[in-house]
Amino acid sequence: MKSALGLSGSIAICALVIGASAVAHADTFSSSALSKKVTLKETNPHVDKALLKGSMERGSRVTFDVVLGLRNTEQLSKLLDDQQNPASPSYHQWLTPEQFNAHFGPDSSAYESVVRWLASEGFSIAKVDSGSHLIRVVGTASQLDATFGAAMASAGDGLYANTADPQIPARFDGVISMIVGLDNLRAAFSHAVKAPRPGVADNKGVRASSQPNAVNGIYQAFGPIDLQTFYDESPVLNAGYTGAGDCIGIIGDSDYLPAAPTLFTTTFGIPGATITTILSSNTNPTNTYTNPGRNYDEVETLIDIEWAHSAAPGAPIFYYLGDDNSSGPLFGIGDALARAITDNSCSMISMSFGYCASSDGELAQTAAAFAPMLQQAAAQGQSVFIASGDEGAAGIVYSLGWNRCVIAGTPTPSVPATDPNVTAVGGASFEPAFNTDGFAIGTINDTAISAWDGYFGASGGGMSTFSPKPSYQIGATPDDGARDLPDISGISDPFSPGVFLGSDGNPGPFIDCCWGGTSVAAPVTAGLFKLIEQKSRGRLGRINDRLYQLASAANPAGNGLRDITVGNNSFNGVTGYNAIVEYDLATGWGQLDVGQFVTSFVSPFFNGEASLGGGWGFLTFTNGTPFGYYNYNFYPWLFHQDLGFEYFGDAQNPAAGICLYDPGLGQWFYTAPAIFPFLYNYAAGAWYYYFPDNKRPGHYLTNPRVFENMATKQMVVS
Repeated sequence: MKSALGLSGSIAICALVIGASAVAHADTFSSSALSKKVTLKETNPHVDKALLKGSMERGSRVTFDVVLGLRNTEQLSKLLDDQQNPASPSYHQWLTPEQFNAHFGPDSSAYESVVRWLASEGFSIAKVDSGSHLIRVVGTASQLDATFGAAMASAGDGLYANTADPQIPARFDGVISMIVGLDNLRAAFSHAVKAPRPGVADNKGVRASSQPNAVNGIYQAFGPIDLQTFYDESPVLNAGYTGAGDCIGIIGDSDYLPAAPTLFTTTFGIPGATITTILSSNTNPTNTYTNPGRNYDEVETLIDIEWAHSAAPGAPIFYYLGDDNSSGPLFGIGDALARAITDNSCSMISMSFGYCASSDGELAQTAAAFAPMLQQAAAQGQSVFIASGDEGAAGIVYSLGWNRCVIAGTPTPSVPATDPNVTAVGGASFEPAFNTDGFAIGTINDTAISAWDGYFGASGGGMSTFSPKPSYQIGATPDDGARDLPDISGISDPFSPGVFLGSDGNPGPFIDCCWGGTSVAAPVTAGLFKLIEQKSRGRLGRINDRLYQLASAANPAGNGLRDITVGNNSFNGVTGYNAIVEYDLATGWGQLDVGQFVTSFVSPFFNGEASLGGGWGFLTFTNGTPFGYYNYNFYPWLFHQDLGFEYFGDAQNPAAGICLYDPGLGQWFYTAPAIFPFLYNYAAGAWYYYFPDNKRPGHYLTNPRVFENMATKQMVVS
């Protein structure tokens, strides 16, 4: 993994500026200062008072998280943008978790002061998690009322909520960013859908070990080879790009039987998966992690593992397993995602869960709780893919009556897919052709595709005001001032075509059919980008910046993006959004033709230094990674380290040429074969003749007498 060594100087300066925390010497405050309080806004779920049963039993115990805020947030936002800007020295210079916490995390004195205060109020400290920037606390309803003024109330059946925003000492204003868990009126929800039709088979129900054909001779669905064919992935796999390298992190909250994915891979004739399970939940200072065992989310676990592996058969899988029984207020899923980020082992993370809450304010608080950890993932170069939901524009809401998530009656975005530092993956529907052996022969280029919208589910999408519209969406999505989702879509309809699943059974595993949901689309998309990462020879980080750049180009289809212009995501009586030309809130930018998209994403795009000599030019990224080389005698060809020989293009089509950025000059250049050795200087808006400056390797001198007037497209000699 690449480390952001190039950032150390500037960030070290920032660290000196902030100095010691304002709470480092809390004990020296005057008594009047210590007594002042501030209110943490948007921490009241605003439960309908008619549903409350009076005050919460005074001795009832509550586990909650006190979350400490990040430092230097403006610098962090700039860094996240710069890491995706090839013109920046910070481009793809990733931080380690230690660097992130040193530059942006709370300092040690903040933890110490807050823990000391909580202990003085009689609370028990379950753990201090500097990786997730939180202090997990246990206290009674009586203590919560006395310390925070939370006005804890009962909603019956073990449900409770604070009916007032909590107050904290003013000296912790900006140090404590939020308190999560003063209510338990939220839940995590799996985005998996099964077609309600017969579809169970043992091994004999599949005609041959590598034949993903109709189960029981009746139904057809996708197996791994079908997926690879449809998304034009096979040429990339055949070229040796299988996702090898570090891992894909899968987020879940149920254990599984390893025999199920083994049956899946052997049945469909693909390499076996290398899976490592990492327990992620604990509530005690000794870090004793617990396993929840197998539960109702086991199917979700198997879908994510098997279909991420189908898309990237060479990528190891790290399964981060949370335990609701030993978790904090974001449940086992929150613990699992946090550990995948603090471990920083996997460059790709896939999560197929969303959260429901009893109110918009509580949902916004849930989104805010995830935001810091997802910023950290982006800064570390991790690409996070989250299912956008299976309930169309309606989304899900927490029902006190049912004590679970139910389909909402008004537009509700899926959290944390709403976060600007993740890629929200929506759903598509299509019916490819199958040959007589059961293999799919239709590809993304010759198959009609629509937004997934059926009786049993629809592509999640819509607008979220939980964060400002991210920079990559400005001018590309509706002018709504919101984070729009999804960003992209993938296979989701359990009927059209649906996917097979190696499932646990009694007495043993079996091949099940037919599953769908954005639970399939998210791990598949994570797997596809693992191939891209392998070919680009480094982590990708927040891929949305590059995705939106390619999608907004004059010819997005030429970049491998297949627009979806049919269907909508209306669901449960909630009017959704139509799939239209270019971006829409039902399918985002559509789906990927992987064969084309890989080449576009890993284009001959250079940000680094050139060393020239003997007619050869050697291009190297600022971190020392070679980009490629060329020889004047062989222009217009460039040997690109990953793509091989590439044609630069022509002067009338700059997008097809090679773009160079010289950090020494701080300028962009573009060159094309017809005019070499002229380079187009973006800052000057003109073509100049450049030649190497032998006294300053990697820099150029310009002959000011010769340039092309871009207005007239004529060469001028002055």
